Amino acid sequence: MIRKLKPAIGLAALIALIASAFGSPSASGTVNGHFVSDAPSGKTEAILTAATGGGSTHFLTMHADGTAATCHSITYTGSMSGSTTQSIRAQANFFGCTIGEGPGSVTTNGCDTEFWSRTSGDGTVKLLCPAGKKVEVHAPNCTESFPEQLPAGGVGFKTIEANGKHAITAELTVTGLEFERHGGLCVFLGTKGTGATLTGAVIAHGIDAQTQQPVNITAT
Repeated sequence: MIRKLKPAIGLAALIALIASAFGSPSASGTVNGHFVSDAPSGKTEAILTAATGGGSTHFLTMHADGTAATCHSITYTGSMSGSTTQSIRAQANFFGCTIGEGPGSVTTNGCDTEFWSRTSGDGTVKLLCPAGKKVEVHAPNCTESFPEQLPAGGVGFKTIEANGKHAITAELTVTGLEFERHGGLCVFLGTKGTGATLTGAVIAHGIDAQTQQPVNITAT
């Protein structure tokens, strides 16, 4: 369930961060963990989901100033080749989003989220964008944009069992997200913001890219 994702910030950050997949190495940490899959074809699709309702424990919460923003469902799709990889990069799809009492929308503009695993401590999450592009969250009379960045905090991975296969829960504690505000009512909040946070969890399932059958995916 995704709760109270504060305005454009909430949605934008979600897209930015998981708009892709797993993170990028921190400046102070060594990336030495791996994601492992047993897909017979050697190619795996990684599907990360968060959804509201149904008592789900996999949800994301965005904390920032402004009106609450909510998406009823979020799906991130990434891929990996071979049996092991240190990172997974994915794109996000957001469904049924509202900002306050009105409609909202998110434009990723080709930006992805990349997650990196570590054998100890948290992995890292990075927003990656094509040159000159940013993730944009549109609310009535206000747009907030998130450039490529490596925020503070990170993501912890736990291997779980789901539908008879190993899957991964990614628990995020991302802080220090930077963004810019454009137009309309944004002027009352200032042109720039920092310190937005993203916390919560998503679940990652593995699917063989050729057969579309479930496979085991783990984090080490």
